[in-house]
Amino acid sequence: MARRDRSVSMAARSSATTVLLTILTLVAALGFYLLITATDVMRSRTESTVREVQALRSEIERLRLLVEGGALSGALPGGRGQALRSALANADLRDPAAVDGGGISIRVGSEAANLNAVINNDAMASSYWEMAYDALAARNMKNPSRWEPLLAERWEISPDRLTYTIHLRRGVTWHDVTDPSTGRVFTRVPVTAHDFAFYVDVIRNPGIHCEPVRNYFSDLDRIEV
Repeated sequence: MARRDRSVSMAARSSATTVLLTILTLVAALGFYLLITATDVMRSRTESTVREVQALRSEIERLRLLVEGGALSGALPGGRGQALRSALANADLRDPAAVDGGGISIRVGSEAANLNAVINNDAMASSYWEMAYDALAARNMKNPSRWEPLLAERWEISPDRLTYTIHLRRGVTWHDVTDPSTGRVFTRVPVTAHDFAFYVDVIRNPGIHCEPVRNYFSDLDRIEV
């Protein structure tokens, strides 16, 4: 009888040990999983922070270049650049003796996968985009609460602040370009309101993977030309 009791006791201890080891294994596995998950989250947050810092540095560099006399893109109407400068944003910060042409060299922190800032959520792609294209308006650098005209000549806002009527500057053209597929050359193509409507339609198209940019247009009901 004593042997049987001893066998039962040893079997019970063995079962308890097995259960305990199983629990410890599960706890260790859960801890390892949580550690891996936390590491992935931290890495993702770190990468996001790095991108935000790069974007901020790019914006600071862009503003510095503008303040030091940076030029507008080649979209200004030919022969009217000097006359237009006085009517453009932050004209008092631009060098009145500056002439069109020349070049500028800057250092970049990383290479961009592509130069399409709509689908490439990369700080450098956005920086290149800003160097190549003008915006509708720009903040006044001395008073950031004010907006001043660039491609938009003027605009009106409805009393309920829900409708913006934007009047584009006339005589503005796209950069000359050669279609890489057909070899067709496009020169002095006018910039129109339909171009802006097309841009917004592309961004709002759910088939285009541009979620970061699309968020900026989430409150837009429609655009009419």
